[in-house]
Amino acid sequence: VHQDLCSVLQYALDQALDVHDEKQIKKELNRFPGVKSVALNLKRGILCVDFDDSGVTRETLEQAMDTLGYPMSLIDAISF
Repeated sequence: VHQDLCSVLQYALDQALDVHDEKQIKKELNRFPGVKSVALNLKRGILCVDFDDSGVTRETLEQAMDTLGYPMSLIDAISF
């Protein structure tokens, strides 16, 4: 029996963010199937993505952020 995993990724973004960045990031990441939520803490530069890996992979999400021009580093990854 194949069981889909839910994952939560937390990243530190390597640049200052504003409301425009937040809208752009959320719009881009929410277009992928399986993405449940995208949350940004603009003051701390933290991005959290909750997704079902049956619809999208971590690598795809990271590549999308790289393409947008937002360098980031993984803080934590939880799968359940």
